[in-house]
Amino acid sequence: MGSQASVASCNKQKSNYSRVSSRQGSNASKRSQEKAPTKKRYTINDPAKSCFIPERVGERDRSNTQHFALKSLFEGNFFDSIKKYVDFEHHVQILDIGCGSGAWAMDTATEYPTASFIAIDRAAIFPTSIHPANVAFECLDIADVLPYKDNHFDFVHLGSLAFALQSSQWAKVLKEAYRVTKPGGCIQLMEAQLISPGNELVLYSQEKLKSILLQHGQNPYLYENLGAMLSEAGFKIIQEEKRTVVLNNHILADEFMHILSESVDACMPFVMSVDGLESSEEFQAWKSAYLAARRDTSDVTWFGVAARKPTQS
Repeated sequence: MGSQASVASCNKQKSNYSRVSSRQGSNASKRSQEKAPTKKRYTINDPAKSCFIPERVGERDRSNTQHFALKSLFEGNFFDSIKKYVDFEHHVQILDIGCGSGAWAMDTATEYPTASFIAIDRAAIFPTSIHPANVAFECLDIADVLPYKDNHFDFVHLGSLAFALQSSQWAKVLKEAYRVTKPGGCIQLMEAQLISPGNELVLYSQEKLKSILLQHGQNPYLYENLGAMLSEAGFKIIQEEKRTVVLNNHILADEFMHILSESVDACMPFVMSVDGLESSEEFQAWKSAYLAARRDTSDVTWFGVAARKPTQS
């Protein structure tokens, strides 16, 4: 997939998919010369910008859909092994790091009304007024030192953070999670497989995504290292899970296709930059082709790991 021949083939395939009827031959060249550079364009060389835009319209819907899809896929909001060590029916303290829309925290808080939840994220797309009384939302940079005392939480939940954290930040984040977890308490971390199988268009797009993530100091293969990362932070692994949704033949296929569609919209500036698209019409044509390719030839796989902080003697 990394050979010159493969790249050339993918370039040709990409060209076929991204071309629209209004952009051909000399007409495209003429428009390019006449077009004044009146607006700033995103580039993948700008390290200050993430390729994922959490504050955009539609991100709350994506986050909510993802929560309930994952709850169905993994048959619950946390793994069974965690229940052996955390009694959610009593007054436990729970921290949700990277809470997004707050769907996981609010859903779990409704199920366990005697537990207390703190849910944090750097992007304040969570509810600010109407939410369960046992949930407190805080807008914090999750890569900073957490403002909580040592050994405070019975359970720490981490949302999908592959697009939010650079590779160099993960050790600090998990070290902080370890610090605030009580001895004997648990942590759960879930991430999607970002580099997925598929046809030439899917593989070409996955290579572009990998390039963008690497240029932003992020790990496109994070999902392969969850257990090792938690172990390095000091946790003891108690359960590992992997679930796959075949996108053309699964009861949750529509939900995960919707998540993919919203995720593509969130990366729109970078898709347009790396593929040379110049209008929303060209982007929509590319998006339609890409989503069709994902549904017909690809799948979505999620990985989850539960771990426990050792009990101090």
